[in-house]
Amino acid sequence: MNRARKDRAGIVGLGVAACAACCAGPIIALIGGIAALGAISAVFVGAVALVAAALIGGMVLLTRRRRGRAIACPAPFATAVTVDGPRRRVRQT
Repeated sequence: MNRARKDRAGIVGLGVAACAACCAGPIIALIGGIAALGAISAVFVGAVALVAAALIGGMVLLTRRRRGRAIACPAPFATAVTVDGPRRRVRQT
């Protein structure tokens, strides 16, 4: 290799190094921002799931208590009702 070609390769290498140094900060910041948003969203989704589980659990307990009360207190004037069995229709030909 001659001297001029080595000098051009050195200049290109210096340009590549300068570009990497210049662009590394924004690229790292972008990756860090994505990671931070991912961590925040994981916490948010977890909190929403916890609140939803608490609400659903409360509704289940409330429904079970109401059903238990309704079954435990029969109507005072309830009487037995007889129901006839199903009848078959006879085909007329």
